[in-house]
Amino acid sequence: MYHLPFGDGPRNCIGARFAVNQTKVGLIKVLTNYKIDICEKTQIPIQLAPLSSLMLQTTHGIYLKLTKIS
Repeated sequence: MYHLPFGDGPRNCIGARFAVNQTKVGLIKVLTNYKIDICEKTQIPIQLAPLSSLMLQTTHGIYLKLTKIS
């Protein structure tokens, strides 16, 4: 048997579902109001850090430029 801290299925923790929905709403707000471009400071091609095992990380970072859509 496995321990699932947030549970699984339709009865899982309401806080986890709320957090996912809040993240989606925030992302939608940004994407509808701003144009996102890669800044000149970003090194192309993007190189991934070799020691990052849990999450993808770049060696020099990714810089973005947000332009308000009028």
